[in-house]
Amino acid sequence: MKTLSKWAGRLCIALVFGLGIAMIAYPAAVTQIAGLAVAQSATQWNQLKDMAQGDAQSNGVALFNPCLWNGTTCDRQRGTITGGATVSLGSTSAAPPAFTPAQGTTLQNSFQASGANAAQTITLTGAALTRVTINYIEAYASAAAVCTLTIVDNATTVYSHALTTQTSVLPLQINLGAAGLSISTGSTATVNIGACGAAVTSNLNVVASRS
Repeated sequence: MKTLSKWAGRLCIALVFGLGIAMIAYPAAVTQIAGLAVAQSATQWNQLKDMAQGDAQSNGVALFNPCLWNGTTCDRQRGTITGGATVSLGSTSAAPPAFTPAQGTTLQNSFQASGANAAQTITLTGAALTRVTINYIEAYASAAAVCTLTIVDNATTVYSHALTTQTSVLPLQINLGAAGLSISTGSTATVNIGACGAAVTSNLNVVASRS
C-alpha cells in the first residue's frame, strides 16, 4: 500500500512538472488545451482567437497588436514597404474644393485702363530680399487691336503676348500656374501694353504680390 501511494505521489509530481515544461516550451498547445476565453458580456464568453486567423474577427479577440476598427469588426493594421499604413478614408464630398495658393505678404493686385491709342504700364515695385510674383493677367481692348503685352523683370522682358482681337467678351487670360511667375529677388516688375491703334483703349488686370 505504501508502495502504491509512493508511486502515485511520484506520478503527480511528474505530471505537474511536465505541465510546467509544456507551458514554457509549448504555450500555443497549452492555450488550446486550456481553452482560454475572453468575456463578451457578464454571461457570455468567447474562445480566445489569434488575429493571425485573418480579418473580420468580430469576437473572441484580445488585442496585443494594433488593429483598425471599422465600426463592426477589427482588421489587422497593415503597412506598405515604405512604412505607411494602408487605410480607406471616407470623404464628405465627392468633389473636394479646388486648392488656391495664398498670395504673398504684400498684395499688388491692380487694374488700369489706357487712353485712346496710348500705351500703359502697371508697376510692381520690388524690395530687398523679396520677390514679386505674378499669378494671373487679364487684358482686353475696346476693339480689334494691334499691340503687345509684355512682362519685364527689371530691364529684361520675360514674357510677351500679342493682343489682337481680345475684347471684354473674350479677354486674353494668362494663368501663370499655382507657383506663378516670380521676378528676380529685389527687382521691380512691369506689365506693359503698347498703343493698340487709333481710338482703341486697352484694359489690364494683374493679380500679383510680393513676399
